[in-house]
Amino acid sequence: MNLHEPCRRQSGSFRAYFYTREEAEAFAADPTNWPTYQGDIAHLCTKCGFWHLSRVEWLFPAWPTLHENTVVN
Repeated sequence: MNLHEPCRRQSGSFRAYFYTREEAEAFAADPTNWPTYQGDIAHLCTKCGFWHLSRVEWLFPAWPTLHENTVVN
């Protein structure tokens, strides 16, 4: 785990990264960061050790599309 440098995008720029889950979730919930991060979930990256925000379908592509009425427990 690399705790010194966060992950980079294919373009070479750094991905948005956070030190805590709460920090990442607050960033995603802030309307000034929409629509880019709206609906993203925070996850701890096993490559760099920081928290990132990603779309559910990017993290779990095999999951069927979640519908508005789906209840997740």
